Parts: sequence; C-alpha cells; structure tokens
Amino acid sequence: MADRPDTHLPPPHASHTCHLSGDQVRQLSDDIEERLHANGMRVTTALRDLIDVLLHQHRPFTLQQLQHMPRLAERDPATIYRLVMKLRDLGVLRYFPIGDSGNYFQLDTPDHHHDYLVCTECGTLTDVPFPCVVQQLETQLAEQLKWKKLSHSLVFQGICPDCAQ
Repeated sequence: MADRPDTHLPPPHASHTCHLSGDQVRQLSDDIEERLHANGMRVTTALRDLIDVLLHQHRPFTLQQLQHMPRLAERDPATIYRLVMKLRDLGVLRYFPIGDSGNYFQLDTPDHHHDYLVCTECGTLTDVPFPCVVQQLETQLAEQLKWKKLSHSLVFQGICPDCAQ
C-alpha cells in the first residue's frame, strides 16, 4: 500500500454520494439506543459522540480514522476501541477486513446496503454505484432456508484508475 500523507483522514470516496435523511438518522439513532439499553449498555457521552459520527458520516471507517474525527479526537483511543468492539458485537456495526487497507466499520443500516471497491495500492474505498445483485440471493436464502438476520459484505479489490496510471 502506498504511503498516504493524510492517513488520519477518511479515504476518498470517489462515487460515495449516499446520505441519510434527517428522519433516517433520528430513527436509526433511536433504534440503536433501544438496542443498547436492551443489552444493558449505558449510553455515555463518548458512545453518543461515536454513534453521531457514524450516523452523519455514513461511510466505513478504520479505528484510526475514527480516533481522529473532530468529535472523537479528545477521547482516549482505548475507549473508542472498546465502544467500537461493543457496537460490532451487538451487530450495530458492520465489520469488514480489507487486506492491507485495514479493518473497516460502518453502521449496519437495515434496508440500506453498500458494497465497496478498494484499491490495493492506495487504500481508496469507493461505493459500488450499482444495485447489489447479491441482495436478491440473500433474500431467497433467508426465505427458503429459514435463516434470520442474514446479511453479507461484498468488497471488490483491485487497482484504482489513479494508481493504474
């Protein structure tokens, strides 16, 4: 992976144009808090700040990137790590390891799915700009095989146009 001078910033998202509406953000925030309370977690200021960042910056992040976000930069990195792991374990965060680019986390938003392209040279993460063809298969598998809470993560790896030149 090539060195990036801005490793503390989220990677560029060339085709990432997705934004959650205010209503979606409020509904997701309420759903997450209910889920946390149901699992005995206190919603601390640090946790609320982390969830806020993830809701308003609707894209994948590494732990390092989260730790450098303005609302989280003053927090102890160990606290951010523990909170991210708890959210992952509760199924609030989608987790996907991407080779040398790192481990990424993104809010798992029902009925709002993203797949990604990742550059193996520079680490650029790009939202796939087409409907997910695996989504229909996932639905069929869940219905026919009676699986519950079935999900998938699809990440394509390759070399982006900038690095290919």
